[in-house]
Amino acid sequence: MQTQIQQDIDTAVEADEQTLRVTLPAAQWLQPQAMAERLNIPPEDLVRLSVGHLLAGPDESFQQAADYVLAENAELYRRLA
Repeated sequence: MQTQIQQDIDTAVEADEQTLRVTLPAAQWLQPQAMAERLNIPPEDLVRLSVGHLLAGPDESFQQAADYVLAENAELYRRLA
């Protein structure tokens, strides 16, 4: 049985990919390296998945605007339900 992380890695590998080189100070590299070790995946896969999840999610200003609209219209939504 594959974990969700392994399924995400498999999906990313199947996609059309481009290479991006990122240079990190040694101290910053230790954190993703340790996390990848705990998850039993290569650190490169962890970084690739992290960037993918970051880009796939809504940005903070959109989320704040959506939360505001939902709060302002909560009573209307309740009446319409």
